[in-house]
Amino acid sequence: MMSDILFYDGPCSLCNYTVTKVIKHSNERGEQLKFASIDGETALTMLPKNLRTKPYPGVVLISSGHLSFGAKAVRNLKPFLRFPFSFLVLLMPSIVYRIISKNRSFISSKISFQCPLNNNTERFLP
Repeated sequence: MMSDILFYDGPCSLCNYTVTKVIKHSNERGEQLKFASIDGETALTMLPKNLRTKPYPGVVLISSGHLSFGAKAVRNLKPFLRFPFSFLVLLMPSIVYRIISKNRSFISSKISFQCPLNNNTERFLP
């Protein structure tokens, strides 16, 4: 059975912050969700080239064998999160996601955050 994997932009502070929030607010199913950088080895073998080419389209989710990215991937995180976050992700409109995604380098330059779990847990894939 294929693992459910959330791919994120590894060097992006905003993306790292988001991953830690997903972990913090995950439910029992979410505790099985794995994470991998879009520019890592796992992405190289599992994602099509267009999703691994900069500028990245944002987060990519493989869940139950289905691939989604951007705002749809955020909405598809619903089964992995506890309430109220499972409801809040459904409110992510594509236009808002695109604005955040296009400006995440600028936003990341204003915050400094690295995922403290990156290399310390089996939930993170190479």
